[in-house]
Amino acid sequence: MKTKIIVNGMSCMHCVNHVKECLSELENVKSVEVDLDSKTAIVESED
Repeated sequence: MKTKIIVNGMSCMHCVNHVKECLSELENVKSVEVDLDSKTAIVESED
């Protein structure tokens, strides 16, 4: 399953890396894509 998350306040690549690292540590998360321009994260998880 893919979930789109809006990440308010994200303003630099440090933020992108931090968000990606934190979301990747969650249980059942397979992949994380973070986009600074749209301020979103797409999380793919196991069903």
